[in-house]
Amino acid sequence: MTARTCTVAAGGHDLAATWALTADSLLLTPSAGAARAVLLRDIEGIGGDDGSIELTLGPERITLSRLGAEATALRDDLVAAWLPARAAALRLAGEGQPVRFSGTVAFREKAPVPFAALLYPHAVLLAPQGSDLSPLFLAEVEALTFDADRWVIMAQLWGCGTVSFGKLGGRTDEIREALTAARAALAEDAAATLARWLPTLPTAARGTLASRWLPGRFLPLADLEAQAPGAAAALFTTWVAPQPRAAQGTALQEWAAAGTVFAGYTTRAGSAELWLLARRDQLHLLECLSREDWATYRLAGGKEVPELAGRLLCAPQFSREALYLPLEELSGERGDYAVAARSLPFLRELRQRFRGRIIHREMAAWRAALDAP
Repeated sequence: MTARTCTVAAGGHDLAATWALTADSLLLTPSAGAARAVLLRDIEGIGGDDGSIELTLGPERITLSRLGAEATALRDDLVAAWLPARAAALRLAGEGQPVRFSGTVAFREKAPVPFAALLYPHAVLLAPQGSDLSPLFLAEVEALTFDADRWVIMAQLWGCGTVSFGKLGGRTDEIREALTAARAALAEDAAATLARWLPTLPTAARGTLASRWLPGRFLPLADLEAQAPGAAAALFTTWVAPQPRAAQGTALQEWAAAGTVFAGYTTRAGSAELWLLARRDQLHLLECLSREDWATYRLAGGKEVPELAGRLLCAPQFSREALYLPLEELSGERGDYAVAARSLPFLRELRQRFRGRIIHREMAAWRAALDAP
C-alpha cells in the first residue's frame, strides 16, 4: 500500500495530506491532525471533476484535489471498491458475481448522467455520479427495448417511465443480453412458482398471469382475476389455505371488504413466501402468510404503499427490524441494518409510514387490534 499526496478539504479546512486505498477504506493522513480511515461502506456518493474527487458522507463533504496524474485512476479504483462494499452495507447484494458496467443513465425525462452499476439476478444497483447506490429491481421492469439510432438500452418501468442506459463503452450488446437474461429468469421463476401454487388454473391463463405477477409485485386481487379468471379463488384455495397464517389471510380479506387486497410473493432461497397487503382508507396491513412468527405491520399512506412494500419484497435480504425498530436501537447485533434504514429511500419511506405491529397471540385479540388506534 503506497501513500500518495493530495489536498483534502473537509470541515472548512484545506490541508496537504497523503491518501492510501485499502480493501475497505480510504486512509487520509493530513499534514496536521489525526489520520482518518473513511470506510467505503459509509460513503453515500462519489463525485467531483477531472482533477478532484468529492465524497459524500451524510451531511459531510470531503474533497480530494491536487491528485496529479493519479486522479482518474484513484476515482476508478475507488468506485470499483465502493460499489460492492456499499451494496453489502445496504443489504442489496445478491447471489453470485455481479456484472459491472458504467456509462450514462437517464431517469424518465431527465438528462443523462455518468453512472457505475452492478447487475445482480434481482436488480441493477445504480450509482449516478455524486449519488448513492440505489436499486432498479427487475420486477419493476416491464420490458427492455433497444434504440439502435441512439445506441441506448431502455428499461420500460412497470407503471410508467423509463430508465435509459447509454455510452456503455463498446459493451452495449453484452449488457443488453445480460439484462434480458436476468429479466427472463425472473419471469421463469414466476411461471414455476405459480405452477407450483396455482395448479388448478389453466396453463394459458397461468402463463398470462406469470408475465404480470412477478416476485416482488403487489397486485390487487381484482387485477389477478382480470389477468386470469379464477385466479383469486385459486389463490385462497391452493396457496393461502396451507399457509401458517391462512386464517389471518381470510380475516384480512374480510377486513378490507370495502377496500383493496393486494397479493405478492418472494422466492428467496428457493422457496416462495406469500404476502397480503390489505388496504382500507389510509391504513394498510402487511402480513406474511408463510411465516408463523412474524407480526402484522400497520402502514399509513395511499396508493404509493403497495409499490414501496413491493420493493421490500424485492430486496434480497429482508429484515423486519430494519422496518420497525428506531434507528437508535439498530446497534450491536442489529447494527448491520442501520445503513439500509437510514439510506435506502424506499425503506426510509416505509419507516415513515410505519404505525406499529400487531403481535400474533389469540385470534380474537389479533382481530380486535386491526382497528386499534
